[in-house]
Amino acid sequence: MSNLSSEEKKILAFLEGDLPLTESPFREIAGELQVSEEKVVGIVKRLLDRGILRRVGAVIRHRKAGYSANAMVVWRLGGEMVDSVEEIIKKYPQVTHAYFRRIYPGKWEYNFYTMIHGKSDEELGLLIRSLADDLRCDDFRILRTVKELKKTSPVYLKRGKEDYEKNRKI
Repeated sequence: MSNLSSEEKKILAFLEGDLPLTESPFREIAGELQVSEEKVVGIVKRLLDRGILRRVGAVIRHRKAGYSANAMVVWRLGGEMVDSVEEIIKKYPQVTHAYFRRIYPGKWEYNFYTMIHGKSDEELGLLIRSLADDLRCDDFRILRTVKELKKTSPVYLKRGKEDYEKNRKI
């Protein structure tokens, strides 16, 4: 990471912390750095293209947001459902993750994973049943969340707190 420009390091310093809770977090970062929003977005895109960043996304602390009933639901979907899954999942904002994985015949036959959040166990159960109906799938397992682990932002540059604060400033 030594081949990063000073601007790239400054932007990474912001991405290591909590992004501003606004509709335009990159505009806020640009304002702090006294550059254009387009410049910040361009640098982030280049960091993604170079593989320095894998993704930029929000981390929701579901329990703090009132969603205390959470579960990973794994599904055994037939091949005919693969093309229609995306449209079905879009109808469920309570599903925050949805992805396919390889199966292991005789060991683990579930190929579709969803993370579903409800405000109560009853609501979660209704959501799962509704999704099962839409997916036309009765072969699923509910893996309930029993403990929320600490969620932290990734660290891109090794440094101490003073260095971190210095990098966020011009």
